[in-house]
Amino acid sequence: MASCQYTQYMELLDKWPPPKKYRHKDWLVWTQSDQDLNTDISDYCSLMRNRLKDSLSAELAEDFRQSKDATDRLLWQLRAEETRTFKECIALARTVSASKS
Repeated sequence: MASCQYTQYMELLDKWPPPKKYRHKDWLVWTQSDQDLNTDISDYCSLMRNRLKDSLSAELAEDFRQSKDATDRLLWQLRAEETRTFKECIALARTVSASKS
């Protein structure tokens, strides 16, 4: 299921009162769209976190940490923030997934 379809499905499922009949034959699958989207978000955040981790050697990381150059320090802060953001994204997706179970 494509992600752009999720929005349409959620709009239909969130209608109140619900329609007497859904027009689409596999409407029951739509009820799982929030879970599927959460999985997609979790997978994306995991992929991006792993890319960050795999793209920097320990030696280069140490060079950035020890650098006195303002641009290096800014880049290192940006990288740390990206890593923190993706970690929080993964944790949030797990929390949402656990609360749906």
